[in-house]
Amino acid sequence: MHPRDFGRKKDLKDLLRRYEGMSQDGTVGFFEETELNRLIDYYEEQHDYVKALHVTGTATEQYSFTSQFYLRKSKILLHLGKGEDAMDFLEKAQIYGSSGVDFHLLKAKALTCLGEHKEALDLLYGYIEWVSKEELAEVYFTIANIYEHQEAYDKMFLALRQSILHDTENEEAFERMWLCVELTKRYKESVLFHQKIIDLTPYSKQAWYNLGQAHFCLQDYENAIEAFEYAFIIDDQFDFAYKDGIEACIELGDYAKALKFTLEAVENIPEDADLYLKLGQIYLHFKKYQKAKQAALTALKIEPNYPEVHFTLGEIYFKEENYVSAIHSYRKAVELDTKREEYVAALGEAYFQIEAYEEANDCFQIATELAPEALEYWIQYASFLMDIDELEEALEVIEVAHSATIGTDLLYCEAACLFKMGRRQEAMLKLALALEESKETLHTLFELHELLETDHEVLQLIEQY
Repeated sequence: MHPRDFGRKKDLKDLLRRYEGMSQDGTVGFFEETELNRLIDYYEEQHDYVKALHVTGTATEQYSFTSQFYLRKSKILLHLGKGEDAMDFLEKAQIYGSSGVDFHLLKAKALTCLGEHKEALDLLYGYIEWVSKEELAEVYFTIANIYEHQEAYDKMFLALRQSILHDTENEEAFERMWLCVELTKRYKESVLFHQKIIDLTPYSKQAWYNLGQAHFCLQDYENAIEAFEYAFIIDDQFDFAYKDGIEACIELGDYAKALKFTLEAVENIPEDADLYLKLGQIYLHFKKYQKAKQAALTALKIEPNYPEVHFTLGEIYFKEENYVSAIHSYRKAVELDTKREEYVAALGEAYFQIEAYEEANDCFQIATELAPEALEYWIQYASFLMDIDELEEALEVIEVAHSATIGTDLLYCEAACLFKMGRRQEAMLKLALALEESKETLHTLFELHELLETDHEVLQLIEQY
């Protein structure tokens, strides 16, 4: 630390101690304007707007003719959602000479807070011709926020575009732009716009990131990966760029590059549980179970109550056929997040492997209750019941499933169950119905009843379709 910075920190500490000490005593002495501004800055940085408001109260009492403190007080009141009070202090600021861009922006924000959107927009559009080029970015950004309040997202997009063109380093504007693009689905326009910004400022990490997001949503994963990579090359601490780049690699099926990105990410951002989770999942894909386990356990050291990590650890143990440990991890995941059907179903599968059939049955039933529209859990439940020769119960589950969801593989599942029950004629009719709908999920039939692969009559029926 530079000696001068150390001195400033010490001065601020002393200033805070003096101010807060006086506040506790109920008597606040005289402060210089610079001291009051430093106190307000500090509390704003800490998002402690109540204390910041208290300081502005002292400031407006001690410097009642200084418009700057009225502006600062109105800004803090807006943070606290007090539009009418903010407007009162803006009027006082105007009396004492405020008429610049800060005043107009705050007034527009106060009007927006009060729901007077048209007046706020009229104020800013009427003021644009008086604004310097440097100030236009903030004016358009405020206009975009007003349109966001109105849910006029197409107009918000246009205003943000102007804001960014006038200030290509405003990260908040880029963040709002991406939200706006998601709301309007203007992905192709976003690609063209951010490419234009990159031509102007090639080292804008946020422009590269937004470009990657747009390509990702257009399912252009190769270009998305390239854009995200540029973003984290520019800033090797850019965690979102790493994570979305890794996700794009996985969508493309390029797990080798996903692993490369993840290893780079954990080297540059070592205390991120999400990155270690992703590393564990990628190693799991490569069947490197020991490395996968190490990564997941590292994630748990960073964030012990992360349900997805416990679930992934359960998946690793399951692949190792260590079902008791898998159950322990799956149960922890379920305890931490009781609404995730995939966690409960995985726990049921692990119970099934150790022949704890009652517990497995409960889990599969809960999974179907959590996600009744999800076909896979009904199939899994019925398959489990068929495996333990509870065929009547399996057929009942399938019948309930028909009322909750739709899908041809449910018909194949029903046909397999009927074949196992010896109800061959019904099974053949159900199979014919399934084949008429789709042959794409025919594999479900053979997965549930392997003997049918050599059944001449079944194969002949399939051949007809």
